[in-house]
Amino acid sequence: MKLMNFLFGKKPDIFNKKGIVEHQLKKDVWLEWKNRYIQGKEYDWKKHSGIRYTKEDPPSSRQSK
Repeated sequence: MKLMNFLFGKKPDIFNKKGIVEHQLKKDVWLEWKNRYIQGKEYDWKKHSGIRYTKEDPPSSRQSK
């Protein structure tokens, strides 16, 4: 069986019995993921500008001359 898995790959273990995608992660993993997106300002899509500036690379250094 290991040889068959090597040659043809394993079946994905992300589908439940009804064929719907359902990742088999522990509840605490899902909570950490959810909290990261709720509490992390860098993940807030409403306030995300698409550009991340740093002190070393301010917006003025990116403008063409």
